[in-house]
Amino acid sequence: MQNPDIKDSDKFKAVASQEEARLGYLHPTLEGIPACMTAFDDFLSCNILGTQLKSIYRFGEMAHCSAKWNEFKFCMSVKGLHPEQWRDAWILRRAECWARPRLGLSSENVWEMRAEPLRELPTTFTPTRCHGGTCRMNLIFEPIYRFATLVFDLLESKWWD
Repeated sequence: MQNPDIKDSDKFKAVASQEEARLGYLHPTLEGIPACMTAFDDFLSCNILGTQLKSIYRFGEMAHCSAKWNEFKFCMSVKGLHPEQWRDAWILRRAECWARPRLGLSSENVWEMRAEPLRELPTTFTPTRCHGGTCRMNLIFEPIYRFATLVFDLLESKWWD
């Protein structure tokens, strides 16, 4: 169980503000924010027999759907707000939800979160590697590339006519 005054710590506030900025950037408008019907559908899909049986098979216990129910209740409680206030309330709630796991053990115990993008990051990705002037495709992409070219050649030749 999480410490009840974790929200009062300075580290939590800093992490939550980082998450709030990230979510504000990812969701500049209301379009990306799920509606209350989506939250209700998520809750119902968590409680259906197939999901519960899969959870019992995989984890030995029933699926916990209380978080999805709380998300639906939150959505219904802020539904009457102005759309911008609704977006801000949703972003704040999501930021706090994302900040809690970051305070526990995570990769941030080893690496710090990058505040700005890398400067020398390659702008394009090519699935080839070059050694001594000769270039060849990476082993992972070569069969995919060959299959794709075969399919496109077959489609262009209209072999079904």
